[in-house]
Amino acid sequence: MNNLKLAIFILAPLTLAVGCSFKMAVNDKSETDMGSHHVVVKPGSTFTSSSSSSVGNTETHQYTCGDFTITIDNDELIVNNAYYGKLNPGDSVLIDNGKVLVENQERSSTPMSNDEILAAAPVQESTEKLAGYDVTVRPGSSITSTTQILGVDTFTVGQTEVSIKKDELTVDGQSYGRLNQGDSILIENSEVRVSGDLRAPTE
Repeated sequence: MNNLKLAIFILAPLTLAVGCSFKMAVNDKSETDMGSHHVVVKPGSTFTSSSSSSVGNTETHQYTCGDFTITIDNDELIVNNAYYGKLNPGDSVLIDNGKVLVENQERSSTPMSNDEILAAAPVQESTEKLAGYDVTVRPGSSITSTTQILGVDTFTVGQTEVSIKKDELTVDGQSYGRLNQGDSILIENSEVRVSGDLRAPTE
């Protein structure tokens, strides 16, 4: 009797910049080292990613864990687009159910402006030709992926997901209407623009 072997391959190119990694784990906490700082996030996540870069004497580290994105830029701590102050070399960071603690001391936050968010991003923008449309996401991410499954083209940039199916645009699960040939798409700090015009989600 001949054995029947069935192989199913779903092509999902994953673009990783130098100095990036991602892993899946099931834990009550996730942890990593960001330069001289040990970072712990509780509860943990099944998906984490990290990246690092350096320019001269400035080092930037980014760690994404579930709903939290932690950036340490020249020892300045940023969590989910809010400042949490300067770190001393070797300081430990704990994010416990949304609270941010440095050396076991809780810190308060200062929200960042849109310009500050973009300036602090390790990747200013990520771009892709998706279903024939030019898509730009700002700020970008060191980890992006593109997939084409069941007629849906999807471009994922960090935690932002852009999908196009039959010329219908969806961003993070919300519909933004129909696209016309030649349209360009810009997602900047959660605002969606199509060929320069601001769009709101459709019901």
